[in-house]
Amino acid sequence: MPRAEAGELARSVWPEIPKAALVLVPVGSTEQHGPHLPLGTDSVIAETVARRTARQLTHEHVLLAPCITYGASGEHAGFPGTVSIGHEALHVLLVETVRSLSLWAGRVVFVKLMAHGVRAVSPSGVLGDPAGATAEEGRALLRAMVSAAVRLITEGDVDARGRLAGAGDTPRPAGRRTAARS
Repeated sequence: MPRAEAGELARSVWPEIPKAALVLVPVGSTEQHGPHLPLGTDSVIAETVARRTARQLTHEHVLLAPCITYGASGEHAGFPGTVSIGHEALHVLLVETVRSLSLWAGRVVFVKLMAHGVRAVSPSGVLGDPAGATAEEGRALLRAMVSAAVRLITEGDVDARGRLAGAGDTPRPAGRRTAARS
């Protein structure tokens, strides 16, 4: 089996797993994003943000876990290709992921793409809308997401529900307004 590359948990062998590692777990989904984007768009973005965040963290041992690619996407059930496990199953999956990782990891952070982050990219609310967003705006949003994640992990406080809060609120690219949240 190949050795781990850049702290990838799935490519690691168990004797090489560092004690008290910081584990980043990207959380995406498999759902529609209009007729022009792949069903795994949220997962690709969440994994990219997590990977780039891991590179910027100064923590001695950072591991990138495989992306959780299924979410609670029932509102997209009418679109072929959607895979939704529902809110209850997703809750159990996240709780059990933390339970298992906490047996050896020092800290677990889920990297989740928020829907209003996607909608911030273009005025129409469509990521990659050729009539709205530009490639540079997409790159700027990605940089802002990574920067916010790094700030939350390094400076944020854990709230009463166990979520990171405070230092890195939702990023918004300059010059764009976020559409109403659903």
